[in-house]
Amino acid sequence: MSWRVVLCFAWMSACSPGEEPDPGLNVDVGTTWSSIETVPNPGRRELPALAYDEDRQRVVLFGGSEDLDTWEYDGAGWVAVSGKAKPELRIWHRMVYDVARKQIVMFGGLQPPFQSRIPSNKTWLFTGTGWREITDIEAPPARYFHAMVYDRARERVVLYGGLDEAGDVLEDTWEWDGEAWTEIVSPRTPGFLASAIVFDEKRNTTIAFVLGMNGTGEWAFDGVTWKGVGALDFAGLSFKAAYDTARGTIVAFGGADLDRGDISPQTWERLGDGKWIKIRPKAAPGGRLYHDMVYDRAREKVVLYGDSFEADTWEYGRVSVAP
Repeated sequence: MSWRVVLCFAWMSACSPGEEPDPGLNVDVGTTWSSIETVPNPGRRELPALAYDEDRQRVVLFGGSEDLDTWEYDGAGWVAVSGKAKPELRIWHRMVYDVARKQIVMFGGLQPPFQSRIPSNKTWLFTGTGWREITDIEAPPARYFHAMVYDRARERVVLYGGLDEAGDVLEDTWEWDGEAWTEIVSPRTPGFLASAIVFDEKRNTTIAFVLGMNGTGEWAFDGVTWKGVGALDFAGLSFKAAYDTARGTIVAFGGADLDRGDISPQTWERLGDGKWIKIRPKAAPGGRLYHDMVYDRAREKVVLYGDSFEADTWEYGRVSVAP
């Protein structure tokens, strides 16, 4: 059985920047969002991709909207990166940092004209000095709206799902080992779309958060098979998540709030016991769909960028206390 999805978020009303999450059932865990004002910056970007280069301690951004450039963020500001070879413009692509091989891996996404829904199946690598396309390999089928994460225990990039050119849902799993893609055939799959995917370092397990036909909730992947492990405490599509290594929690933000029918400005955290709590920070970004998030391990902050309306950078982490 195949499933076809038409993505349309026009019916939802975006929250204004700075709007606070709903009251009730909110918890103060000593964290907050901070708006980082930087000039220059990548500008307004819809659906960019972020990855954190651990060795160079930089957040790397590529793509989104109509911009064909690469930017890096070091916690103080953004800098445009020059280079002769550049990937084609794309949105709804994914990037992750391959720690073992010290390079960013990018795959898939929609190519212009975006309304034609033309996905890519190209693999690109970035090492800090430029991009390099990997050719002459068996690549996963072209797709967008997929999920990718780095498995630190097995030193593999894990790719799951997405949509093909016809809008049909893909339920396949692939791994990149630095030289080749390999399909992993699991007896069960999460199905539908993975809103977000992270590697839980406490459990050494990849966790995907899905909204779909085989169950809405959390699925774990151990390198061999997918297994349902729990339910989501909130119904969201296209929210983003990052694993906070310092605090051992998963941080989720934004997306389409399917219960309320609007774009969510909510921040959630998944604690070590698997329980989700809604956070009420003193400050927060406005609700958004078209952003990306990544964890800066050196500075112990979640970094967020991307939106239809704002060219803003936000960081999330522990509240700094003056000595």
